[in-house]
Amino acid sequence: MEESKKAKTNTANLVKNYIGIDIGGTTIKGAIINHSGDILREARIETSAKGDGEGLRNNVVALVNEMVMGYGGFKSSFGGIGIGCPGLIDSKRGMIVFSGNLGLNYYPLGSVVSDSLGMSVKVTNDANAAALGEAKFGAGKKYKDSILITLGTGVGGGIVVDGKLFEGGSSAGTEIGHTVIVENGEPCTCGRKGCLEAYSSATALIRKTKEIMQENEDSAMWKKYNLKMVSGKTAFDYAETDEAAKVLWIGTLNTLPVALPTLQIYSVRKWLCSAAVWRHKKINSQNPFRSCWTNKFLRGKDTQVLKLLPLRLVIKQAFTERQL
Repeated sequence: MEESKKAKTNTANLVKNYIGIDIGGTTIKGAIINHSGDILREARIETSAKGDGEGLRNNVVALVNEMVMGYGGFKSSFGGIGIGCPGLIDSKRGMIVFSGNLGLNYYPLGSVVSDSLGMSVKVTNDANAAALGEAKFGAGKKYKDSILITLGTGVGGGIVVDGKLFEGGSSAGTEIGHTVIVENGEPCTCGRKGCLEAYSSATALIRKTKEIMQENEDSAMWKKYNLKMVSGKTAFDYAETDEAAKVLWIGTLNTLPVALPTLQIYSVRKWLCSAAVWRHKKINSQNPFRSCWTNKFLRGKDTQVLKLLPLRLVIKQAFTERQL
């Protein structure tokens, strides 16, 4: 009897691994992660059709089962599942309140996945999940306060204050991409106009690249691309040889710092930016963020300039090689 109790105690005290799920517009990525943040196994599956909640659940469940079976097959050896999902997410209820990219409204993702797998599930906004991950294991782990910005299909953001994730009312307090920067501007997936996401995302860059090419028939971009081949990488590739492309990419990146001062209320000392964006050689050598950083924030003359750091965790890359 005593040995049986000891065995149960030892099993309960084992440090469990966790499963992380990142839901993207085209791909759902999964990883098994230990308590130190090390990735032990990775897998991916296609995202379901837009507006298909049941299909999304089925694909997440299939991905988790695949990883569990490839890592011993025992769900009890995992502490739970964390899901990062694009859109407005009520993390307390695990509810997708609204996701334009997924075409879902008021879908209880957390509960349906938990019921299907018999495992504990937590759901939060994907940028919030990334912010917390970077704060705990990545570029922000040395700092108590940080803000993360992701650039991809949309523009996301997450805020960590005093080591804790700040989500705000209904978990919607850090929707950076839906800060309106142009009154009655470009339409956004949220239904409003003029949002930052409609100007600084990869989706916006692709749209504007096509417009620039159509307006400039002599653009060098036509030599390699037609409109169907345009990606977020197109304008960057020709930024040094095509004036229209150069104006476009500088203008696109400069729209982001316009919205950042609205977040100064958090007095955050470190800003984290998508690693894939930072690594691009043209951005790294002529980064418009750097040139306007000092002028965009209210600060005294002796105040330390905020630092802009690249992300270290690349489970999710906003601008993938295909896009950038």
